[in-house]
Order: sequence, then C-alpha cells, then structure tokens
Amino acid sequence: MKKFSFLIIIFASLLGSNLMAQTANLKGKVYRVFDGTEEPLYMPIILLTENGMQRIGQTNFDGTYSVELPIGENKLVFRNTAMYLRTDTVDIMISAGMANTLDYQMKADGEL
Repeated sequence: MKKFSFLIIIFASLLGSNLMAQTANLKGKVYRVFDGTEEPLYMPIILLTENGMQRIGQTNFDGTYSVELPIGENKLVFRNTAMYLRTDTVDIMISAGMANTLDYQMKADGEL
C-alpha cells in the first residue's frame, strides 16, 4: 500500500508541475510602413516579467518571429534601433491549444 501511495504522490507532483509550466507558441511579424510600402524590421523581442526583462527571441530579416510564452497575459517589448531607438510595449493574451499570432506595425514618432 505504501508503494501505491508513493506512486500516486509522484504522479500528482509531475502532473502538477507540468500544468504550471504550460507555454504556447506565438508567431507573427514586425514591420513598419514607409512610403506606402511594408518593410520588415529586424529586432530583439523581449518579455517583461515580474523580475525585469528577458530576451526571448529575435525577428528574422523578413520580420517574422516565433517564440514560446507562458499561457495567460504577457507583455512584449519591441525595440527598433533603426527608428531612433523606438520601443513599443504590447499586451498579448496567450491561449493553450490555439494558433497565437501577432503581426505588429511599429509607427514612427508622431504617427497615430
């Protein structure tokens, strides 16, 4: 009986830690519109956490990215050195088992 109880405790702890550490993939592209043309942006992608900032990815030269994020609400930071160190913070809700996509257009200063 003790062995059975021990196995149940091990199984429950593994299941609980697996549920708490759930992540999902977020894909998309980052771009700007310049003279009516969409231009991809190459930049780091940063996740704001309770402990500060954590670099989680990088866009490719075509502006696309794919990162793993925790399930729930997240804050991403896009920082572009080509646009005078423009930094945008974006709130995104990540859902389990769904296609999470975020295409983001960075705007120049003074643009709405």
